[in-house]
Amino acid sequence: MRFESPWSLLLLGLILLGLVVRLLMVQAGFMPRPGLLFSNLGAFLRQPRSWRLRASRGLGLLRVLACVAIVVALARPQIGRKETLVRSEGIDIVLAIDGSGSMMAEDFGGSRTRLEHVSDVAREFIKKRVDDRLGIVTFGEYAYTRCPMTLDVGLVADFMERSTKDWLQALDSYQRKKAGLIDEPLTPRERDLEGTAIGDGLLTAISRLEDSKAKSKVVVLLSDGAQTAGETSPADAAALAKRFGVKVYTIGAGSDRPSVVTLYDRLGRKHKATQAFLIDEATLKEIAETTGGRYFHADDRAALEAVYDEIDRLEKTEISSRNFREWDERFPPLVWLALALMAVEALLGATILRRLP
Repeated sequence: MRFESPWSLLLLGLILLGLVVRLLMVQAGFMPRPGLLFSNLGAFLRQPRSWRLRASRGLGLLRVLACVAIVVALARPQIGRKETLVRSEGIDIVLAIDGSGSMMAEDFGGSRTRLEHVSDVAREFIKKRVDDRLGIVTFGEYAYTRCPMTLDVGLVADFMERSTKDWLQALDSYQRKKAGLIDEPLTPRERDLEGTAIGDGLLTAISRLEDSKAKSKVVVLLSDGAQTAGETSPADAAALAKRFGVKVYTIGAGSDRPSVVTLYDRLGRKHKATQAFLIDEATLKEIAETTGGRYFHADDRAALEAVYDEIDRLEKTEISSRNFREWDERFPPLVWLALALMAVEALLGATILRRLP
């Protein structure tokens, strides 16, 4: 607890001084007490003193307490509500994640797609980076910024989850159209599933970091395929990343073995099939080597978790910070207390504790 205006407490000395002066003046006879004339004072003095008489002499104490409450309120007592961390410098990280159709493979466990597993692991990684700014870029036929750079890790994780749900909806409608169940042209979001623009994805991630003042700038690029779309080659994007001081960790997700996928037949029934998706490991390794990063390979959920844990350990930095408190005002109750004491004094002095004269 603290006082915002502690000098106001000096007024308590004035209250004490006033009480002392009043007491001295009464004793010196400068403030004679009012009285009534009685023919037989002895008989009057023998009368027992009632509780009202004793209590009436304490009414002045209520006024003094009210003045004390007002003075303390003027000093503005405050209580610290919470500590807030001020971050001075951390790492800026962009997660660039492949959103092409090959991420539909179900080789990371259960009947879930690769992208669903990647989304889960990426969100756990995001939640650990509380001192860093993070952003999300996805790429298929095109590259998109799904979440701009922010310190709000909860927001980034929500964007990751929402992006995955949108991808699953687009994948379902894409497969229905390919099976002839829906006679409509592909939307841009569905066409995005037909290519893998690794270079454009990396270029978009770099653009998020171009003006960054962070001590370290990192892109974690995950892909399960090879460059089949886009206007920028992975090599050119890697050279640009090196120029801007961006380190790129690359992850090859999946294996060259045929993987299970879920498709629709012409009757609208789901069935399992196998497809092979080739990873261009050479390109991913070249990107990592050019930018001073590392290449990792993950062919199942456990390996993917280990990769993100390793990147989390590699990219650590000391954060200069300071703590401060947010203060809540506590003077309003004192003001109300002073008003209540004065009201009680006035009410009692005019009713049951009224003194004559």
